[in-house]
Amino acid sequence: MFDQVPRFDIRGKRHLEVGFKYYLGDLGLRSGFFGTGERWIGGDLENLVYHELVRRGFRVGVGVIGEREIDFVAEKGNTRIYIQVAYLLAESSTRDRELRSLMDLPDAYPRVIISMDRSAPGPMNGVRHISAIEFFSGADIA
Repeated sequence: MFDQVPRFDIRGKRHLEVGFKYYLGDLGLRSGFFGTGERWIGGDLENLVYHELVRRGFRVGVGVIGEREIDFVAEKGNTRIYIQVAYLLAESSTRDRELRSLMDLPDAYPRVIISMDRSAPGPMNGVRHISAIEFFSGADIA
């Protein structure tokens, strides 16, 4: 029913033993209990991205760097990708929040934001933007 995802301390390079994050195996369960609506879109999108990453063969964790969280640290072989998921990036405060977490990372692995926007709404400081439609259609994230 739920996937338990470990948190990964990016600076300490280790999995944390507390504070797991959980993703639903079936979004219909949440809809059945709580109904539908725009307020759930961001969480549903994150849940779907998690399952797509797992389907593509990535080992997925939730990144922690200080007080900030990186939605996903996706690893496959020698590849690591940091991923933030946002419903829309039209508001500069949302875009800045998502970018800030990615810009604080201490290494040079690729950084990606996945959102429902068809294109990046403004400068992304070297962070790649992928529309959710492209991502779910098979676009490469590396």
